[in-house]
Amino acid sequence: MPGRTIETDIEEAIREAEEELRPKREEQIDQSRGSTGKRNVRVVKSEALSKPYEWRFVVVDVDTGEVLDNAQGYGYKTKQKAMAAWNYKTRDKSKDAAKAEKRKRAKKWLKDHPDIRLTLDDLAFQIVKRSWNPDGCINVQIVKDLVKESHLKLDGLTARDILRAWENG
Repeated sequence: MPGRTIETDIEEAIREAEEELRPKREEQIDQSRGSTGKRNVRVVKSEALSKPYEWRFVVVDVDTGEVLDNAQGYGYKTKQKAMAAWNYKTRDKSKDAAKAEKRKRAKKWLKDHPDIRLTLDDLAFQIVKRSWNPDGCINVQIVKDLVKESHLKLDGLTARDILRAWENG
């Protein structure tokens, strides 16, 4: 029966190799790390939320071990999505206010200059009719040219801001 011992040794070696590959704890997975300035966080696999072959990830505070974000109890499907969601939730909201103010100023500028708005509307209509601009779109350069021809100032805005305001509105 010496062959039997070799077979059991091989089977045991295979089992050990499989156990080494299978993560047993959250710390064994290569984890995404991120420093958000406020807290030192890490994305880890949640054993409680995961199923076999369908892992779920949560955001955890490295210092306290507290779960900070778990996608309303479902967990995130990927480490990248978990970190992206955490970064979005903890972003600097003052930048959002500055962007909103810029959009508001661009909208007001367009309202104060109805001739530019009407020209852009007319160009869009001509493009739809396919009688103008073979590219088929109104771009930043067109807005720059319109502003330059009209001898207007953008008051700290860019042609891209004006174009976005016109597109949205």
